[in-house]
Amino acid sequence: MPAPDQVRITPVSIGAGATSPGSREPRVRSVPLIDLTILEEIIGPDPTGLRSFLTEFLHVSRGLKLELRAAYVAGDARAVQRITHNLKVDCRAVGALALGELCARLERDAKSEDWTAMAESIAVFEPLVTKVGEAVSRFLSEA
Repeated sequence: MPAPDQVRITPVSIGAGATSPGSREPRVRSVPLIDLTILEEIIGPDPTGLRSFLTEFLHVSRGLKLELRAAYVAGDARAVQRITHNLKVDCRAVGALALGELCARLERDAKSEDWTAMAESIAVFEPLVTKVGEAVSRFLSEA
């Protein structure tokens, strides 16, 4: 199995905004772009099942990315909340934890109709979902 890519995520851009003790700078932690061991723990060591889940995830995540953009542009906070909730669950299941965490933040921001926070998260979301998709595609082409 190929090694997962790594992405550096700042909690301020995707989460709680915690800072390091004695510092005003946000903690930076390394989060795998995708950790396929999480999906393997769910379905077991089944290469065919892994490929099937990942292929479906690619298809669904691409569609939800477009739906999310449309809902955001339309000012439909309820749709943003529903879409990010669904994508969050899928991301966490396949091991795309950083993207899942960002979806959770977007879901909270949509629930509170915080359009400024949503704008900041959407700016991070779109390139991140693309990177996750590229990592999954690379895995599928190498597996």
